[in-house]
Amino acid sequence: MRKLTVTLLCGIGVSVALTGCQEKANDYRPEKPIPKIGGYNSANEVGSGNLVMYLPFNGSTTDSVGNLAGTATETSFGAGIKGQGFEGDPTGYVTYGSTGATIPVMKNFTVSFWINAQAPKKDDPARGIFSLNNNKDFWGNIDIYLDGYRSLDTMNFKVHINNDAVNWKGQFTNALVSNAWGKWVHMTAVYNDTTSVFNIFANGEPIEVSTAGNTTKVGPKLHGDDPAAADVPYGPLKFVNATAMVVGSWQFQTMPPLTTTASAQGWATGFSGGLDNFRIYNKALNAEEVKSLYLLEKSGR
Repeated sequence: MRKLTVTLLCGIGVSVALTGCQEKANDYRPEKPIPKIGGYNSANEVGSGNLVMYLPFNGSTTDSVGNLAGTATETSFGAGIKGQGFEGDPTGYVTYGSTGATIPVMKNFTVSFWINAQAPKKDDPARGIFSLNNNKDFWGNIDIYLDGYRSLDTMNFKVHINNDAVNWKGQFTNALVSNAWGKWVHMTAVYNDTTSVFNIFANGEPIEVSTAGNTTKVGPKLHGDDPAAADVPYGPLKFVNATAMVVGSWQFQTMPPLTTTASAQGWATGFSGGLDNFRIYNKALNAEEVKSLYLLEKSGR
């Protein structure tokens, strides 16, 4: 009888131990949800109702939102921040012969993408990243590019915006991003038509921006006219003659050019380097949304 009792007690002990192990194992079962970032499970949930163009560049240049087809010239696909990414060339680009119905009438915008740019030499030409064209002007409605290598340690990130509704139509902005060469950096440009505030974010953080009529600061207000005379906001955007787009170059650098007023320039070149997860929204994402987008894409989500 004593032996039987001991055996039973041992059996109970093993059962308790196994139960404890099973409970611990259940705590780590793979079907448990991954913690959300900023309230989102994936990057595609951020501003999803306002995403009007998305280029994941996974072996294709077709826009996955509006199905806009891109025509590639002297470009390829390489390793991206997630899967494959765009590999540019000084003479390369991807053109889009249609802008869809939404992009040309955006009143505000967010443009977000990952960039992996190699450090320039002192006299390197300016590198075009994206243009929403204006086919009757030298500059596009939106131009994003790298220029002005005052410091070879710093990436000079520039954005030009056209608003045909105000006197100061063309706004040229730039932001300096340190320690940005030869690695993936998440860049986001945001314009809010309600406040006329323009922001540039690097890796989810707002950085100082230089603009006309302002001191260099985070989140400057763009002016629609000379601020010395009156406080005229830049306001809702009015793009004109927006019929095409190019990724990896300038509107005047393609063959044929996407504008009738200019051709290839000696001071400009296509973008040689990597681009990935290129997104356009027809709304101004707020700082929390930009940070969430960066963290989610960085984690492969």
